[in-house]
Amino acid sequence: MLGKMQDWDLLVTNVIDHAAREAPTREIVTHWADGSETRTDWTGIRRDALKMAQALEALGIKKGDRVASLAMNHARHLVSWFGVAGMGGVLHTCNPRLFEDQLEYIVNHAEDKVMIYDAAFQPIVDKMRDKWPTVEHYICFDSGEHTTSFEDWIGAQDGDFEWVDGDERDPCMICYTSGTTGNPKGVQYEHRSTLLHALAGLQPSTFNFTASSVMLPVVPMFHAASWGLPYAGAMAGIKFVFSAVNDPAVLDEVMKTEKVTDSAGVPTVWLAHFQYCDANNLELPKLRAATIGGSAAPRFMIERL
Repeated sequence: MLGKMQDWDLLVTNVIDHAAREAPTREIVTHWADGSETRTDWTGIRRDALKMAQALEALGIKKGDRVASLAMNHARHLVSWFGVAGMGGVLHTCNPRLFEDQLEYIVNHAEDKVMIYDAAFQPIVDKMRDKWPTVEHYICFDSGEHTTSFEDWIGAQDGDFEWVDGDERDPCMICYTSGTTGNPKGVQYEHRSTLLHALAGLQPSTFNFTASSVMLPVVPMFHAASWGLPYAGAMAGIKFVFSAVNDPAVLDEVMKTEKVTDSAGVPTVWLAHFQYCDANNLELPKLRAATIGGSAAPRFMIERL
């Protein structure tokens, strides 16, 4: 049990502690762009988050400092959601689809001190590095060909770390809008509001997660806090399946292989999946629920799903 509400603050660290305690071996699967896969579990996510928090402190990052990510959906990115908050930092999930001037603006406006990114976005980092004067450290989620790799970076720590104590109204994440007039607008999430949102997401009329749920989120982790899925999933101790690419052929195979029960994405995701299955005479994956956001789902899409 999470405990009586009056006995603990609504902190992100409480959620990862809960997941590792109550669903320690529930899998977190990542299918990478090169076709390989890695598997961990909630115990491993918590262990790596502790190491990441320790590594951030070793860099001189302080409580309240902003740490940016420029990454797709995968387990290492999930670790950062808990590791940054665990040392009192604020995770800024950057949208790699923004224009260069917008990426320049949001990183400087947030005053990010660390940038952790996927190797696929190395060209963006190379182009923007001189335009991000506040960023002091660059770490790659993948190999260390161009800079320190994430695994090497946290691997230098022993994980003997206690979460930084904080207030539930402290910030834990920043997201910026896209597609708006003028500069992107920043939204700062508190621990409390974030976890209340995740609790609401567990309800039957929303994600309706149970311990048997297997979720493949297509909504990016850099978009609107991935609709709160990482936190709601940790609360319920579900199995997560991440795909670093959103090609419908890959998603279809992964959903069927990993026996995915739930997924979430915008309508165009499902349109592309329909087209792929129709062109290849395949049945749709047997999902229990498909959550659709961003824009209204057409009636034919609802009926087919």
